[in-house]
Amino acid sequence: MPDLAAMRVRLAEHPWSSVGIAALAGATLGFMLGGAREHVKSTVSTKLGEVLLAGLGALAVRIAKDAALEKLGAIALDWWDEAQSRTARDEPTVPLH
Repeated sequence: MPDLAAMRVRLAEHPWSSVGIAALAGATLGFMLGGAREHVKSTVSTKLGEVLLAGLGALAVRIAKDAALEKLGAIALDWWDEAQSRTARDEPTVPLH
């Protein structure tokens, strides 16, 4: 089983390619399970396929969301640090009373 922490780091480094891979995997599974066919009364095997597809989709969305929020948090922290350093530079060294 792959290391979950390493997988999250890789996904955080490349969030858009991860989303693309998840979409491709979902489309492939959809075509393999017959998403383009005429709707026929579902059997147990297609129900299982639907459950697996829903689970994989939920996992892909969760991973993409986590990666996007982590990236957004890093951007916000960088912005905040830059704003704080800019404010510190702009303040006068002697208080004006």
